[in-house]
Amino acid sequence: SKLLRGVCSAMADLLIGYLCCAISVLGFGSNYVPMKRVDVKDGVFYTLCLSCGVFLVGLVQWAAFGFYKFEPFAMLGGVIWAVGNACVPFIIKRCGLGVGQLVWSVTNMLTGWATGTFGWFGKEKDTVEFFGFNVIGVIVAVLS
Repeated sequence: SKLLRGVCSAMADLLIGYLCCAISVLGFGSNYVPMKRVDVKDGVFYTLCLSCGVFLVGLVQWAAFGFYKFEPFAMLGGVIWAVGNACVPFIIKRCGLGVGQLVWSVTNMLTGWATGTFGWFGKEKDTVEFFGFNVIGVIVAVLS
């Protein structure tokens, strides 16, 4: 009975994880599609609407989890993200949606990997048992 409860709990966690991944794929994979179909001029209003939407979702999430400690340093990441989003209309017009998303995603992946690997931004370095495999994995991910 105890084993069955543990298995059911693990399956429920796995199902929730896959559901969250599916929602993320739909959300992050389609958030710039309207920009491709509609002339957004210089993109300032589009960027404002996108940023306000993200802010409101974050506010609801913060309230839903009990107004935990606010970290002002985390706002730096939001500022960098908002500046990057201000460039999106120009990137999509010049490079296209596919190439723009590809470059954006590879840059995010490499920055995250380098932050953990080299201990950037005050983060402790991650220890990896086989560093060569880690680097090979990053290279394969970038080339794919």
